[in-house]
Amino acid sequence: MQFATLRTIVSNITVTLRETHSIAKALEEMSKHSISSIVIVDEKNRPIGIFTEHDALRIVSEMIDQEIPLSKVMTRNPFCVEQSQHLHDAYMMMEEKAYRHLVIVDEVGEFVGIVSEGDFLRHMGFDALNRFKTVAEAMSNAPLVIQSDVLMITVAKLMKEHKCDYAIVIENMCPIGLITERDIIYSHEDMQGKAAEKLLNHAIKTIKQNLLLHEAAELMKEHSVHQLVVVDDNEHLSGVLNRHDILKAVHGSYFEFLVQLINQKNDTIAQLQERKKELRAKKDLLEESTIKYRKLFEAIPDGTVLLDVQTLRAVEFNSAAHEYLGYSAEEFSKLSISDYEIIESPEETQRRIGVIKSQGYDIFETKHRTKEGKIIDVWVNAVAVEISGQNYIIAVYRDITVQKETQENFAQQSSFLQSLLKNIPDLVWLKDLDGVYLACNEMFERLYNAKESEIIGKDDFDFVDTELATFFREHDKAAVAAGGSRTNEEFLVFGDGSYQGFFETVKTPMKDIHGNVIGVLGIARDISERKAKDDESANVQALAHVGTWSWDILKDEFIGSSEGYRIFGIPQGEKVGLKDVLKRFSSQDRARVQEQLLNTSRTKQQVGSLYRLNVQDGDDIWIKTHTEFQYNEKHQPIKAAGIFQDVSEQIRHEKELQKKDEDLSAAQAIAHIGSWRLKIKDNILEWSDETYRIFGIEIRAPLTYEMFLERIHPEDAEKVALAWQRALEGEKYDIEHRIIVDGTTKWVHEQAKLNSDKAGNILDGIGMVQEITQRKLYEQKLETLANYDPLTGLANRGLLVSYLQKIIEGAKRNKSQIALLMFDLDRFKDINDSYGHNAGDELLQQVAKRFSSRLREGDLISRLGGDEFAVVMNNFTHPEDAGRLAEEMIETLSMNYQLSAGVSVHIGASVGIVIFPDHASDAQTLLQYADAALYKSKSEGRATYRYYSDELTQSARKRIECETNLRLAITNKEFEVYYQPQVHIASGRIIGAEALIRWNNPKRGLVSPAEFIPVAEDTGLIGEIGEWVLNETCRQGKIWLNQGHRLTLAVNLSAHQIRYQDVVSIVEKAIKQSGFEANRLELELTESALMQREEETVEILHSLRAKGIRLAI
Repeated sequence: MQFATLRTIVSNITVTLRETHSIAKALEEMSKHSISSIVIVDEKNRPIGIFTEHDALRIVSEMIDQEIPLSKVMTRNPFCVEQSQHLHDAYMMMEEKAYRHLVIVDEVGEFVGIVSEGDFLRHMGFDALNRFKTVAEAMSNAPLVIQSDVLMITVAKLMKEHKCDYAIVIENMCPIGLITERDIIYSHEDMQGKAAEKLLNHAIKTIKQNLLLHEAAELMKEHSVHQLVVVDDNEHLSGVLNRHDILKAVHGSYFEFLVQLINQKNDTIAQLQERKKELRAKKDLLEESTIKYRKLFEAIPDGTVLLDVQTLRAVEFNSAAHEYLGYSAEEFSKLSISDYEIIESPEETQRRIGVIKSQGYDIFETKHRTKEGKIIDVWVNAVAVEISGQNYIIAVYRDITVQKETQENFAQQSSFLQSLLKNIPDLVWLKDLDGVYLACNEMFERLYNAKESEIIGKDDFDFVDTELATFFREHDKAAVAAGGSRTNEEFLVFGDGSYQGFFETVKTPMKDIHGNVIGVLGIARDISERKAKDDESANVQALAHVGTWSWDILKDEFIGSSEGYRIFGIPQGEKVGLKDVLKRFSSQDRARVQEQLLNTSRTKQQVGSLYRLNVQDGDDIWIKTHTEFQYNEKHQPIKAAGIFQDVSEQIRHEKELQKKDEDLSAAQAIAHIGSWRLKIKDNILEWSDETYRIFGIEIRAPLTYEMFLERIHPEDAEKVALAWQRALEGEKYDIEHRIIVDGTTKWVHEQAKLNSDKAGNILDGIGMVQEITQRKLYEQKLETLANYDPLTGLANRGLLVSYLQKIIEGAKRNKSQIALLMFDLDRFKDINDSYGHNAGDELLQQVAKRFSSRLREGDLISRLGGDEFAVVMNNFTHPEDAGRLAEEMIETLSMNYQLSAGVSVHIGASVGIVIFPDHASDAQTLLQYADAALYKSKSEGRATYRYYSDELTQSARKRIECETNLRLAITNKEFEVYYQPQVHIASGRIIGAEALIRWNNPKRGLVSPAEFIPVAEDTGLIGEIGEWVLNETCRQGKIWLNQGHRLTLAVNLSAHQIRYQDVVSIVEKAIKQSGFEANRLELELTESALMQREEETVEILHSLRAKGIRLAI
């Protein structure tokens, strides 16, 4: 007999990875696909290892790093079996080697899949197992049992230690759950500190010992479990039955039966596969048909639904059915008709459904409400159908909102047109191609003295004599033949005798939608009054030497007025064409005339030009012309009309004036002076060429007063308007102001004289304008140099003083306050010394910008020099406002500065504040007091502000006197060094001394260091004084050394010396010149000195220490 092979039972759900993948990736895939193992393959898909739930359990229990590659933990060289192996032999191999999985490969060794014990069981079936054994004979009697409170990490370790696939969780001897290797894998990331009971994800299935094995196997299959818990009658745990136990039970003498059973199943499977192919073919055919009908259903542009007549909901519908209402398919499927039908009540809907069912269909219009609340008109075609014994309605919806609106608009327009035709003063009528009237308005009824109903259906021969009717008929035919409108003049007499006169008639062919001519529309307008005016115009034309003309382009026929014929020298009434007219123009202008006519006809723009006509004797005749064209419906020119005037005398006068103007213009251009003339009565403003150039306007361009105003600088507009107003009131107009020309600012000087009548009304005026831009630029440059700091562009000290004095006078009158804030930048000198003057200049410019950006309009900012700035505040209410401004500016100035060299720096600011009139009443005193307040601010702590007081003033004066005397003291050698002994306590021996400076002033005697040292530090004199003390101490120390007194002498170094002097060089020089031992010199520094320039100070201290000099903080 034929034995089944492994190919028939190999598992379809397999996952492969490479050995470089991580353990975490393997655990993720096992959890994702609910599989017990993963095969590791090489680049040729050949198995090189396997990773099972047992391996995963070890990873979790030993807490191995899950990011390491699978190559470190997988079981290498897995046992592989070819897919052609018989099931019986394959099982025997798996049983012999105690494997739970077989890795299946093809003939060339490439991976095919995995076969597990479950695959054997699923393939065999369990029909005949009842004749063999019970559960008691096959179950495992000693499973791994744990209490519910045992930690999960402990469970994992126990399962690994006992090599168990699962563990039974019990409480009071009764099983409450089962934990498998797969459960631990799924929860490995969240099991720390959790008890076993927290991982019981599914209820256990229990059985009794006397249950037959095939029944137990069916339970496993039904509940998709691999283990069943066996309990006794008291529900206490007896053992566990798994798939391996079942397979082991049927091993041996039972297996031959299973082989026969497998062969029988193979035959059955072949039959089932053949039947499956037949069913699949039918299914594919049905699905193809369904897809076709669904596509056809979706392609219907109207909304189409299949309605259940009971629920009134759509059970089937296409996309158009819900999209026109704005619903999604899911939303629409939940709606009944009443959710979007807004006209019919539920009762009316039921009545209509009854009608549809009784007569089989219904067509009607209704209104629906969209999801957004919009009301739309809908046409509905509904048909009753029966499907599988149930009644339905197929309804087709069509949105006719636009159609309804169009119908309403058409009705409204028709009504409007009828009202217009009824009330229009022109005669309007419509005829067919045979001349029969189809319609007319009330005005036309007066012509034939008949009602419209009496006129329709008749022609002109029914109302007028044959000659006139024939005239009308010929013009109708001419319009049809021309394919466009035709115009003619007619003298009409109304049939009721009420009126007669000249009418201009326009007849236009009427066409249907296909472009076929179906009739003629006529409109006649009364031109009697116009004709009378034309006669009068002819007389006027003769006096003004003005002629008119018209040109029928289709006929090439010119018609002119009497004066027109005379000017052109053409006999009155003679028919001429374009060539005849062109011959009358001079040879120089003939081509230009023809070109301009052609261009005008194409561009549809009116054109006016000046030309010369040929004359036999005397000067040329100059004419000024103006031409317009008329066009048909195809935008083709069909007529032209124009007017021309003999301007020969005017041309001669203009040439004389032009010569004079050219001479004047040349003179003005040389002097950069323009002129203008204003004629109020004629509303004429004339400019000379130079005036045009000054204001940047094209010469001879039309002028308006607004053009002049547009070029005035916005800041000068009010000043200019006021000057003009005063000039109109009789004052002299003499002003300097700015104008803007092509984005450039210019300065001009204007003067004007206006002439008035006795009543004071302006008649005319004349004026001049001179450009003075260069002069103004020179004046501004001088002013800038005198009043502004060239580096920052801020006001300098001189401008500050004059400005202060000026606003002080105003403040005295207004009894208002002024605040002067003086700023000094902290750490600026460090930056200037460290990074160079260019960096310092750039920093000052950025500081100036921050001042300008934060201060109010009207406040003055000044750079006094160096790193000092001043701000003048006025128009404030309380003195505290100045303090608030100081705080804001201190914060603003302390923000980071980014210099162009890529350096980022920080500075601070100290502020002194003085208030007018509280502290002083003149500019110089305010500046002096502000400086005193600034000093107080710096002495009491930087980055703060202080107001001025009397006490501070006295201190400032004393300070100035001290500074002056200090400078004299250095010159006069008034300083002395005192030495404070340092005594060894135990021996009482003097081991050193501290050098202390004293100032012996000739007038004041000894001056306290507390009084003069701060002044020396602030003025920079401390550097010179400190160097003298160091030299004197080293000199004295050498003397004592020579006398045998080996003392250590201490000298203080100030923060100023560390910051601004080359301390290392000064100390080296002092030691070298005196011969004093370096290790006997101790330099004392304060903490504040160290913090001034931390990096530089550390370098200095290292250099000094390297030379053997002692240091003390």
